[in-house]
Amino acid sequence: MAQLRNGFYRAGGVMSKRNCKYCDDELYNDWLSSIEGEFCSHTCALLWKQNKTIVDLHRRIAELEQALKKISNPVFALQNEASARGDALNGSVAIQLSNDPEFLKDIARKALNSTTGTT
Repeated sequence: MAQLRNGFYRAGGVMSKRNCKYCDDELYNDWLSSIEGEFCSHTCALLWKQNKTIVDLHRRIAELEQALKKISNPVFALQNEASARGDALNGSVAIQLSNDPEFLKDIARKALNSTTGTT
């Protein structure tokens, strides 16, 4: 039996070396790493989850800001999309779409329903 850093013993000899996802410390006790999902402590697990949530929220805010920019200036957004595809923008159609409330609502709906990270 191999003695672990915390004084416990592990049957089966030497453990494989793994590191905490948050602080990169070595993991010594299997029960904690399996319960917390590869973290050296409950605190590291909570901090990692909190940081992931913050990153996800920032990404979501950026998506919604992008949709608001499209809604606030739809002709510019249509021009950017057309140039990205290599197409020419039809000005009269762009003006009609920019004045169409259903077109603008569709942009908002897509942004609000987006869960994949693209709007």
